[in-house]
Amino acid sequence: MPAHQQALGAAAILVLSRQGSRGFTHRAVDRQAGLPEGTASRYARTRSDLLALAADRLFADDRKTSEQALRATSHGFTSIEAVEKGLERVTAALIQAEDHYRARVELQLEGARNPALRLHFQRGRAAFVSELASLLRAFEIDSARACADALVMAVDGALHRQLVLGCKPLTKRHLRRLFDAALEAGA
Repeated sequence: MPAHQQALGAAAILVLSRQGSRGFTHRAVDRQAGLPEGTASRYARTRSDLLALAADRLFADDRKTSEQALRATSHGFTSIEAVEKGLERVTAALIQAEDHYRARVELQLEGARNPALRLHFQRGRAAFVSELASLLRAFEIDSARACADALVMAVDGALHRQLVLGCKPLTKRHLRRLFDAALEAGA
C-alpha cells in the first residue's frame, strides 16, 4: 500500500473513532492526515471506497498487533493454556488501540448496510479465525475451526464490554474462564 494510502487509512480510522460515521468525509480524512484537500478523493473516489480503505488498514494493523502479541507468547505453543495466554495478550494489545476498536464498531454498522464493506469484515475475520484454528489443530482439536470462531467471539465480546460499554477490564482469571467456555462451546 503506497504511503499516501497508508496515511489516509490511518487518518480514516481516527476520523471514524473520534467523529463517527457522520463526520466521516473525504475532507475530514484529508485534514486528519495533514494532506492537501482532494487527496483522499484521488485514492478513494467514493465514500464506500474510503470506508474500505479504512477497513483494510484496520485489519492490517490488527493483524500486526495480534502477531506481535502472539509472538511475545510463543516460545512454541505447547498447550491450550499457552494459546489462551496468547489470546490474553492479543486482547490486552487490542484494548490499548481504542481508536481502532471504535472505528471497527462504526465500520461494522456501516457494513450492516453495505454488502461490499461487510465482505471486507468477513474476509478479515475469517483470516484471523483460520490462523487461530491452525494453532488449535496442533492440539488435535477436532472442531478447531468452530473453537477458533468461538474464541474470536470471546475476544470481540471482551473488547466491546470494556471499550464500548465502559466496564472494568476482565481479570486474567476471568478472561481465561471466558476462553475455556468458548473452547467448550466450539467443541
